[in-house]
Amino acid sequence: MSLTKKERAIYEDILRWEEDFFQNPERQQQPSKPLFRFDGESLELLDNLLFLFNLFMQSTKWHTSAADKLLDEARNFDESIQTIGDMQRLPVHTLMYISKRRIDKEQIRSLLQGGLSGTGNLLFLGLDLPSLLVLNLRAVQFIAMTYGYSVIHPVEMLLSLKVFYTATISKKDQYAMWKNLEEEAKMLNHPFFYEGSDKIIDNDWLQNQLKQIAKAFLIMMLRKKTRQGIPFLSIAIGAWLNYHFSHKVLEIADKFYAKRLLEERAAAGDEL
Repeated sequence: MSLTKKERAIYEDILRWEEDFFQNPERQQQPSKPLFRFDGESLELLDNLLFLFNLFMQSTKWHTSAADKLLDEARNFDESIQTIGDMQRLPVHTLMYISKRRIDKEQIRSLLQGGLSGTGNLLFLGLDLPSLLVLNLRAVQFIAMTYGYSVIHPVEMLLSLKVFYTATISKKDQYAMWKNLEEEAKMLNHPFFYEGSDKIIDNDWLQNQLKQIAKAFLIMMLRKKTRQGIPFLSIAIGAWLNYHFSHKVLEIADKFYAKRLLEERAAAGDEL
């Protein structure tokens, strides 16, 4: 399939975004130095738990319902669409529109969740990090499905986890992971055969999540600064930090899958 003029313009926009987002790639590829290190067995256990949780999540009503709602929305543009793979028949700008609607909803959800955590309630604070990670992982996988990549296939599930990983590690490590993601996506020859690494969680990623824990301590310190009994400052900080987290994660996911689809279409038409 050849790229349309509009799709070429979208591709150029993504390249400009990529250049701007991953500024100074030489510096970004420098290895990070974790403040703490888990041993290999512990990391493998965390990886296994992540895969099991993801499989459980895909077996729930949410996944089926999300896929059905996505297909229903896509049929507003093409009534013949029946499967996630059929989504790729739609123009990329239409897929980006559908994806943006989802991203907007998730960012509002993160904003509200962060605001609740900002009240300093111990239950909300305790649930903040796990729920933030889970909700954004689900959103990344929804974006993958929007561009026609079914995450029920093992390799696409694993790739979506790596997209999420890339979006949630420190900025200086993201460029190298982004390039690795692109190479792994090009290696996918069959949805049930994966040639890349199946490792996800590492010490660098775990260290970066300390920022979310630090946020909880900041909120606890600021929650006593109230006005008319309401901790407006800590609520605003919690809401902004969660919104910023989701914005970054979902922007990276959307650009990655849009670029991947455009390059696959271009390759089929011997373009670019």
